[in-house]
Amino acid sequence: MGKNGKKRILKVSIIIISIICLYGLLLANQETSVQKRAEAALKARNYAEVEKLGETYLKEHPEDTEVAFILAQAEAFSGKYEEAIKVIDQILNLVPDHHDALLLKARILIWKGQVSAARQILEATLEKNPMDIEALLELGRVEELSGQLHQAEELYLQVIGQNPSSESEAAAWFRLSKIYQQSGNWEKAEQCLEKAVKLDPNNKDYLNELNSFKKISSKESATGGKRAEIWVQYRSDNYSDQPNSFSSERVLFLYRPSSVLTLIPKLGHSRYFNRTDYLFGLEAYPRLWKGAYAYLDLNYSTPANSLPRTSWLLEIYQHLYDGLEGSLGYWRMHFRTTNVSVYLGSLGYYFKDYYFSLRGYYTPEETGKNFSWVVQGRKYFGPENYFYLSFGSGSRPFEITNLGDLIFIKSLLFGGGFNFYFMTHWKLEGHFSLIKEKDDPHRTTVSLTGGYRF
Repeated sequence: MGKNGKKRILKVSIIIISIICLYGLLLANQETSVQKRAEAALKARNYAEVEKLGETYLKEHPEDTEVAFILAQAEAFSGKYEEAIKVIDQILNLVPDHHDALLLKARILIWKGQVSAARQILEATLEKNPMDIEALLELGRVEELSGQLHQAEELYLQVIGQNPSSESEAAAWFRLSKIYQQSGNWEKAEQCLEKAVKLDPNNKDYLNELNSFKKISSKESATGGKRAEIWVQYRSDNYSDQPNSFSSERVLFLYRPSSVLTLIPKLGHSRYFNRTDYLFGLEAYPRLWKGAYAYLDLNYSTPANSLPRTSWLLEIYQHLYDGLEGSLGYWRMHFRTTNVSVYLGSLGYYFKDYYFSLRGYYTPEETGKNFSWVVQGRKYFGPENYFYLSFGSGSRPFEITNLGDLIFIKSLLFGGGFNFYFMTHWKLEGHFSLIKEKDDPHRTTVSLTGGYRF
């Protein structure tokens, strides 16, 4: 081959190599351009733009895990959990140990209420790296949702002890404040919020929480974290064939002397077909052991025309597993004409902002032998604000309060109500129920409670 032929081959080779390099650069620029545009759209919370860019690009480049992860975040943040998990699973098929994808999947499962599945991912991640700050924070959230507040507290303190970034430490202090609020330790909760804001002053969620908290807890923290409330309650029960059957007024004072005990002394006045009773009582909610608390209700009435002369109720609640709790109890009432025993039990489950419960009553005495049950569903709008609906059936699918309750032997119950705190200090609670005994008059119950938080 002559020199001209060799030169020609060399030129062609250079041209081909240049074309290949140029094509590679164009592809790289395209990948970089799509990734940057998607990241900018994600930061601006333009999730629809991220989905448009990501889905189109990944059809031709399914191996690009970076763009895929940006797409998964956009779908997760816009509430498209199932779509996000599909993208994450595709990432994990390519890169099984993709740390950010695993954590995002755990967060999505937490948001969906599937805390057991989230726990498995987080514990597996921590087995490989026990010092993983993000995994520890998310596992703490799982423990919170499961009712294991002590374990959650230990995890957040472990995060703080590792001297993490200021952002991660602020997140741990913020979560600790939530735990202390649930246990009634308002002073400690406020201190944690202040530390979170100091570490991450640009976080609006922390700042808003602290400002709201100070409005609510200023008086509680000034008294060492103690809380007090006073409630006034009116209740009216009416039989369809006998109006003005039963009514009562009560004054209740809530006092929390420590984070492990709540006391509610109460005074009441009732009328049952023009016969008057006065009530003196005390409710107590002590914490017992890990994941358990008790409900104790003691009452005395005089002259006991319709209310029991004395009554006492003890019920113990125990956290069982991942948002599930159960209770067992016994209730004894001494009326002037008869004595009544009630065996109690319940199962309740927390799911996201909802709470579902099944409650059973069994009375062995002839005055009300048989079993009753009530199901209830609550929708929460905050730790203390909710509304609910109830349905029950049986001998007495309701809490016995007076002698008139004993005449209902086989009944259906439909009910609903709400509980809200507003304008920082004010409480409003309402309840309505319709109780219908087969082939007999029905009874409607209406109660309204107003209160003030000091």
